[in-house]
Amino acid sequence: YVQPTHQCMLGHLRSRAFEHFKKGLENSFNKGEPFVVIDTAIQQTNWDPTKVREKLRRDIEAHATSKQLSEALIEPVESLLDVFGRDTWASIRRLLRCETESALPKFSTSLSGFELDQATYNGMVLDLRQFARSLVEKKAKEEAGKVLIRIHDNDSMPRVWTGKEDIRKITKDARATSLKILFVMAALRLEDKSDKIENVLFSSLMDGIVSVPGSQQSSVGISTYPLASNIWEEVSPKDVLITPVQCKFLWRHFKTETKYTMTQAISSQVCYFFRTIVLLFGCIEAISYHQRCNNVKERGHRTCC
Repeated sequence: YVQPTHQCMLGHLRSRAFEHFKKGLENSFNKGEPFVVIDTAIQQTNWDPTKVREKLRRDIEAHATSKQLSEALIEPVESLLDVFGRDTWASIRRLLRCETESALPKFSTSLSGFELDQATYNGMVLDLRQFARSLVEKKAKEEAGKVLIRIHDNDSMPRVWTGKEDIRKITKDARATSLKILFVMAALRLEDKSDKIENVLFSSLMDGIVSVPGSQQSSVGISTYPLASNIWEEVSPKDVLITPVQCKFLWRHFKTETKYTMTQAISSQVCYFFRTIVLLFGCIEAISYHQRCNNVKERGHRTCC
């Protein structure tokens, strides 16, 4: 019964030491404090805690590499999703591949000091690759939760209207840009595979008929049926960030919220037009008054002569 208890204690101390390392308490580990009690308490046995020490060192090496990967991936992925475009996911794939391949040689070197069988080594390398991928997936899911804010920020209609702008065209262009953001954020694309999400979104939401809550329109046009689903065609369910149904809901919400902005823009344009007319008539009246005054002066001058 003593040896299992001893191994359990070793495992407990290894876990505790690893947690201390992650919190920055490396000094305690470097002094060997977690192992002093064990080494001295069971001197009459030949049980060697070396394997536990090595496991702890491997955990520390893996943790250090994972921290480096986190720093190399999280912020750049967020920046790439901010500057959306057709090549957004291609850029993210390149970034993931480059940073993972860059971390692997250092990680392999750190593992070379341990007596690892090939299966264990391959498993740790695979874990590192999966960890890097999980970082990108987590960040993408986080950013997908902010998609409504993103499409609002990119609905960039001018705030000052001169009466010359084509508001409908500006609105259409702004909404097209917002739909592209929705397309980029709808699914993970860490494999180089094509999908039909962009076509479905544009045909259903830009050109189709989507009723707005509170309006008298209750029917949804036939082109919106592809959005009555929780999966995207040709996209694995595990890669879905925003479902078709959620896209339709978000778009309705977006249109409802921006309808007021559009109405205000049209009203401002009309007001600007009428102000221009009033100013024009004012100028005409001022010119006419000035002309009449000049005529009166000329007649008075002739009478005096």
